[in-house]
Amino acid sequence: IATMSKNMKRVMEINDEVMRAIKSTDENEINKKLHVIVNETNKAATKAKTSIHMLKKENVRLEKEGLVRSSDLRIRENLYNATLNKFVDVTKKCKEAEEQYKINLKKKVSRNIRILIPDASDNDIDMIIKSGNCERENVYQQVILGNNASDVIR
Repeated sequence: IATMSKNMKRVMEINDEVMRAIKSTDENEINKKLHVIVNETNKAATKAKTSIHMLKKENVRLEKEGLVRSSDLRIRENLYNATLNKFVDVTKKCKEAEEQYKINLKKKVSRNIRILIPDASDNDIDMIIKSGNCERENVYQQVILGNNASDVIR
């Protein structure tokens, strides 16, 4: 859970970096860093989920076999519940940080496209982004070759 929390903070920092990035090569490097962090976070989440599940199974086993006092069992249940709640909370925050990254990146790309193609509609911008042709250099090239948003989309 600590790794997930640390990585969530790193995603927030990367979010700031990508907003300040000027070159698409810088953006690509930042995206690679984000991909590594997301993979690391997913592995940590899987490990945490497994550990939490094992804790629950152990609590059930100890209760069935009567191997611990009821007060100790309550402590173990409280520990389980607190850990589960923390895991859920950190997982939500990680997803929010990743979602904010995506939103900010889309806003940045939209601004860049609107600078180059002032008459581009929101639909045109969405189509450019979905086409994967939204790197600044590609859009510049398309604007030079064709003067409107529909040419860039194709």
